[in-house]
Amino acid sequence: SLVESAKENGLIPRRYLNHLEEELPLMEEAGEYELERLMPWHQNVQKSCSAKEGRHLIVKGICLFF
Repeated sequence: SLVESAKENGLIPRRYLNHLEEELPLMEEAGEYELERLMPWHQNVQKSCSAKEGRHLIVKGICLFF
């Protein structure tokens, strides 16, 4: 699943899902489907969705950023 793939690649699942929700419509508008850049191991995804970036707290499956 997307959530398990995100976890396996050191991402915060909620942040990764939000990233996909933002990027997929942009790709559709441009008519470009470079799915590789949406994969959880892609460098840009790692930068924006990594659990190592920023401070966060996970409470009952909800990720809070501060």
